[in-house]
Amino acid sequence: MALVTGATSGIGAVTAMLLAERGAHVLVAGRDAARGESVVNGIRARGGKADFVADDLRDAASAGGRPSRAPRSAALRRPRPSRRRRG
Repeated sequence: MALVTGATSGIGAVTAMLLAERGAHVLVAGRDAARGESVVNGIRARGGKADFVADDLRDAASAGGRPSRAPRSAALRRPRPSRRRRG
């Protein structure tokens, strides 16, 4: 699972799409619900998994501590290197 903030447009939306293409269930976070749902629908149309999370992270006061409550599984994990035998 991957949480992408600012994913309702621009590089955030592209990042969300790419993560979904690589198999992540993407949480699309942003202020604009209509644009967020548009990104989610685009991901789902390509066979990916995504959900929209309405949030305003412009500053700590507006965030209200919500990022600290994100599920641990929302952290993006690096793939492990393959264990190929040489020789």
